Order: sequence, then C-alpha cells, then structure tokens
Amino acid sequence: MTQECDSIGSESKKCFKKQVSTTKEKLETLRQAQAQVEAQFKSGDIGADQYRAFQREVVQTENILKGYENKLENVNKALDGNGNATKSNREQLKELQNEQQRLASEGDKVVSSFKATRKPNGFQC
Repeated sequence: MTQECDSIGSESKKCFKKQVSTTKEKLETLRQAQAQVEAQFKSGDIGADQYRAFQREVVQTENILKGYENKLENVNKALDGNGNATKSNREQLKELQNEQQRLASEGDKVVSSFKATRKPNGFQC
C-alpha cells in the first residue's frame, strides 16, 4: 500500500508542478499583454466589457495559480508525512483535472475574444 501511495502522490506532485508551471506561463503572457489591452481600451478598440473580462482573467489566473501552489505544497507535505493522504491526493488530482479543463476552456474563450479584436496593422494582443 505504501508503494501505491507513493506512486499516487508522485503523480499528483508531477501534475501539480506542471499546472503551476503552465499557469505561471499563462499569467506572464497575460501580464505582458496587459499594456496592449489597456491601450486598446483607451483608444476605443475594445469595449469596457472586453477590458473587464481581460482583467477578470488576470485575477482568476492569479487565484488559480495560488490554488495550485497550495495544493502542491499540501501534496509535498503529505508525501513527506508518510503518504497517508492517498484518498486526498486522488481527490485533489481529480479536482486538478477538472480545473485544468475549465481553465483551458476559459483561456480559449479569452484568446478567441482578443483575436477577434486584432488590428490589420499587426498590432496584436
């Protein structure tokens, strides 16, 4: 059973590390695009709804990142503490998979929204 726990814990740890990394990259991309989005909003190229949606996406991504980091920390503690958190790790892994699907869907919506506002002069978000 301990070996099974270690394996599940290792899978969770690997999955959370990947999600932390992916979410950090997404957040960095959003932050890099933020100045362009603000400029588009100020010039009237995008509406207030799109601007607020972008801002919500930044905040949401920050919160998701914090959640993944906390879950990763919890998995690390569980692994260090003898692997007795097998059930919890399974539940966290399932939650992570659900969150990953939701995040991917939301990310696609935001990207599609800003691709639609791209200007022909090469200015992109």
